Amino acid sequence: MKKIIVASALLFALFFPARAQWGMARDGVIWDTVVAVNGHLFDVREITRGEFNRLYRLRPTSSPRYRVIRGISNIRAALEPEYEFVFEGTALMEIRREGETIYENPYLDDCFDEEYTHFYPDLGLILYIGGHESGQAFNVYTGRHDSYDPAKTVASADGQFRLASIMSGQDGDEYWIEVYRAGRGEYECIAHLYDIQVALGYNEPRNCLEGIQYMRQEGGESFWIGNSLYFRNPYGGRCMCITVEI
Repeated sequence: MKKIIVASALLFALFFPARAQWGMARDGVIWDTVVAVNGHLFDVREITRGEFNRLYRLRPTSSPRYRVIRGISNIRAALEPEYEFVFEGTALMEIRREGETIYENPYLDDCFDEEYTHFYPDLGLILYIGGHESGQAFNVYTGRHDSYDPAKTVASADGQFRLASIMSGQDGDEYWIEVYRAGRGEYECIAHLYDIQVALGYNEPRNCLEGIQYMRQEGGESFWIGNSLYFRNPYGGRCMCITVEI
C-alpha cells in the first residue's frame, strides 16, 4: 500500500508543476510543496526562524570529525614510501603504489599547494584545488576519484542520509543529497539542491534556494533529523526543510 501511495504521489509531481501551499504559518510551516527529482520525492518546506531554532537545539549528534593532514609535504611524509609522488617541476603529476599509477593529474599545473591540499587518513581522501578553483578529491586507498569534502558533509544520525558538498569553483560550493546503499556499501547521489531548486519552478518558492552555494561561507547552518534536512539559507536568512521520501 505504501508503494502505491508513493507511486501515485510521484506521478502527480511529475505531471503537475510544483504548487506551494501558502497562508499563515501553521506549526512553524510557512509553505509546503512536493517535487520529484530523479525519480525521488522531496517535500520542501519553508519554516519560521523560531521553528528552525527550536529544532536546531533538538538536533542529534553532529557528523563525525576526521583526522586531517594539511600540505603536500606533510601528506608525502605520511604516505611515503608505500606511495610514490611524481613531480614535474612543482606540479604533482602522478601518485604510484607498488609501481602502478593510481592517480594522474588532469590539470597539468600546480594544484597541490600547502594551504589548500588536505588528506583524510581515515578515509584515504586527498582534497586539492583543480581548474577554475574547483575542489577535487582522490582516494588513494581505492584509486577512485571522489567528489565530496568531509569537512563540509553533514550526515544524519543513523548515517542513512547526508548532505555532501565540495567547492565547485569561483561560484561557491555545490551541495547534493546522498543516501547510503547498504547492498553496495556506498553513498549514492539522489539529487543536487540546484535540481530541487529548478523543480520548484520559476515562482517564489524557487527563490528559497537561490545562493545556496554560499551557505557555508556566509554562515548557514544545516542538520538532519531523521530523513529531513534542515538548513538556513544565508540569502535573507530563510529557513528550509527538505524531507527525502525513500
